[in-house]
Amino acid sequence: MKSNIRYANFTKLMSPEEVWNKGKGSCHDQCMFEDWAFSKMKIQHGKLFLIEYNDGEDTGGRTHTLLYYKENNKIYWFENSWEGQIGIHGPYNSMNELKKDVETKMLKDSKYKNVEFAKVKNIKVGMTLGEYVDSCLNNN
Repeated sequence: MKSNIRYANFTKLMSPEEVWNKGKGSCHDQCMFEDWAFSKMKIQHGKLFLIEYNDGEDTGGRTHTLLYYKENNKIYWFENSWEGQIGIHGPYNSMNELKKDVETKMLKDSKYKNVEFAKVKNIKVGMTLGEYVDSCLNNN
């Protein structure tokens, strides 16, 4: 992936085919592609959405979607779009351990103090970022 797909700002949620054909996509788009590829390879995996926020504020900060996979009873974070974090992270003994690592990296040099994690559910190709965020946060 690192050689063939690069980061692009979010416009609308792209299909895995669009990401491959364009050779680029946002983190949310790339995770759609990764999900498709890991399914084809029959690798047990999942997706996590995250958003940074401060208590008492209505608007959050940056968002991200990542793919994790399981191998030999360990969890690994597969990353291609987050500059400075590209690669495979882990092994982690639990999802809480993975989340803590991601949270630490997300909040480094951020004005935000918290990260909310959510499952990626009920998403559809063509969604706006607002629709994508709402779908992830409102279905947990």
